[in-house]
Amino acid sequence: MSQKNVDHKEFLDKDVVIHYQMGFDLKDFKSRIAYITAEIEKVRPDFDHEFVENRLAFYIAHSYLDADKFDLAIPYFAKEHALRKETDPFYLFPIQMLIRCYGEIGDFEKGLHWFKMAIIHFDQASGFDKLTTLKEYVHLITKTGHHFDEQYIYLIEEITEELGFHETTGNSIERILDLWKVNLKWNRRMCDIHLLKEKDIPIEIELWKNYIIECEVGWYRAYAKNYIADLKKKNADI
Repeated sequence: MSQKNVDHKEFLDKDVVIHYQMGFDLKDFKSRIAYITAEIEKVRPDFDHEFVENRLAFYIAHSYLDADKFDLAIPYFAKEHALRKETDPFYLFPIQMLIRCYGEIGDFEKGLHWFKMAIIHFDQASGFDKLTTLKEYVHLITKTGHHFDEQYIYLIEEITEELGFHETTGNSIERILDLWKVNLKWNRRMCDIHLLKEKDIPIEIELWKNYIIECEVGWYRAYAKNYIADLKKKNADI
């Protein structure tokens, strides 16, 4: 392994990423790919080769995905996956996108292959990664007209317990979509508080306390409690 910088946080300037995300019509995948490729080539000498190839595959895959060119996105998500180490916290992400893309083009068998591949790595996955993967499986079977395979129902129970969700009702697909909806709600509410960048610490603590009272997901309540504790630790006079 080369000693070159491999920290993805420093890979591209924020302005470059913002322009890639917001400076083009998403349907104009050719211009987006040309732009981001040129920007990546500028920094290539400063980074490890495999890391650069992984990031390039990531951006090209998303350029195609955002333009609904799912068949073109697939080989790049596969390349991104091949270049990710199993210890990478985002290891399952390209697999999830492959499940989605195969669902969009109606190829159930290949999508199912990647879903099973994801499950193999669930022992090192977070509950949120498991939920995202299950949501993509639901997308796959919905798009291709297949039924939920009840051998995977244990994953719903596992996710519910691990993240502290309320018990869900209905069939397996309804339960997964319910968990996904609730997760999105409280994830967004959490992000909203962070985005406020409240400078008055007592006010911020009050926001988090209200969040804890209202939130129905154990994981997010625990996160908020820990965040309050950290705020108080850094501001001992409160």
